Amino acid sequence: MVGPSGDHPPTGPFTPGNVTATAGQINIVLTWDALATGTAVGYRVEYGVHMSDDLTTAEFTAAQTSFTHSDNAEGTTYQYRLQTHNAAGHSTWSDIMTTTRSLRHRRPPTQPRLSAAGP
Repeated sequence: MVGPSGDHPPTGPFTPGNVTATAGQINIVLTWDALATGTAVGYRVEYGVHMSDDLTTAEFTAAQTSFTHSDNAEGTTYQYRLQTHNAAGHSTWSDIMTTTRSLRHRRPPTQPRLSAAGP
């Protein structure tokens, strides 16, 4: 379909590719491949403990290709999905990525050293 000025309307963006979620001891990092210039205006990430529960949404510009989730609970499993948007609308959602934030390695408490007191 050609618009009134003879131009073609924008096409919907592609679904982001190569989406990965990597958990560390403090943060979870979601990364994805950048789309070709002009095909996306931005990205939207939805995440939560389950995709059916209350989700948090974060939005980013087309130049960004990662999201660091730092407000998370140790040992908790989170699910993430990503989509792009432009003037024509939204892409379909990426596959759901599931990852669990690592437990921090804690050193056992040290025992006080006792010394023999002598005369």
